[in-house]
Amino acid sequence: MSEVPHVLWTFLPGQREVDSFAYLNDVRLALRDIRLSGVRPITQVPTTGVVSAEWDSVIKTYSIPFVTAICPVLMACAAAWLQEREGRSLRVKTGHTEVETAALGDIESVLGEVWAERMPA
Repeated sequence: MSEVPHVLWTFLPGQREVDSFAYLNDVRLALRDIRLSGVRPITQVPTTGVVSAEWDSVIKTYSIPFVTAICPVLMACAAAWLQEREGRSLRVKTGHTEVETAALGDIESVLGEVWAERMPA
């Protein structure tokens, strides 16, 4: 049996976002919504890539099983994250494919490409 691939989701703050407590609260709310939808397991992992000196210790990255990463609830949570504060983005990584974006279409495209690679023809 093959191992289930995972998607790494990094919640990135907006450029003008200064309140790390509000950021962490919004991450907590997004994760709550994702977990309530049945997406499990969600595991916090170390964040890679420098965002900024003042945010590096705060930024949160989570590993989510790929089969659930395309669920509509997860995409709705991503949309809510992006719309909550100006300039927010998500970094999505699957295998060798990575995108940092504020556009849901880009996230869907990356997930679609990976899904197509994993599905038998």
